[in-house]
Amino acid sequence: MTDTTSSQLINESRYFIRIIAVIAVLVALIAAALLFAPRAEEVRVHPSPTGVVPTDTVITIVFSRPVDRPSAERAFTLYPTVPGRLSWRDDRTMIFTPTGVFQPQTIYNVTIGSGLRDTRNAINRSPTSWSFLTR
Repeated sequence: MTDTTSSQLINESRYFIRIIAVIAVLVALIAAALLFAPRAEEVRVHPSPTGVVPTDTVITIVFSRPVDRPSAERAFTLYPTVPGRLSWRDDRTMIFTPTGVFQPQTIYNVTIGSGLRDTRNAINRSPTSWSFLTR
């Protein structure tokens, strides 16, 4: 093997190692973004041992960390839709209060869509959903 060939192999090996290092850093950054993004941890409706809630209940959403309130309000959906208002207990707790009542014997789905931001501007890119049944 000539010195030129050895030199080329060494340069190619260094290049390959750099490419692997860049890929590893990118994978780590993506994993961190997914693991540390804000998310809705739970949705609470009026406590009921049967899992069926009254038609005049409120919905409480607790987030994993303090969130940007406008982004949380934009990310909130309720289906079937019910008119109501959103309020905040603190930067982690959003409350939906219907202006009327929920329809009886109906399954409702609460979704916090992608785009939720925390107060440090980290973004949640995957939606979270829960369902509940009314009496």
